Amino acid sequence: MTTPGAEKDIAERPQQALQDEMSDVRRLIDELDEELVTLLAKRQRQIERAARIKPA
Repeated sequence: MTTPGAEKDIAERPQQALQDEMSDVRRLIDELDEELVTLLAKRQRQIERAARIKPA
């Protein structure tokens, strides 16, 4: 015997789990984006440094 509304709770759990997982994935992507921006800024500084060193 099931309690009233139990079927609804079971049906919603997988959806909530998927939403939670998607939130985790988005958060990790955002963290990677921040790292990429930092690396690209470092790269740009080295390009500018090389341009100053390189003869015209």
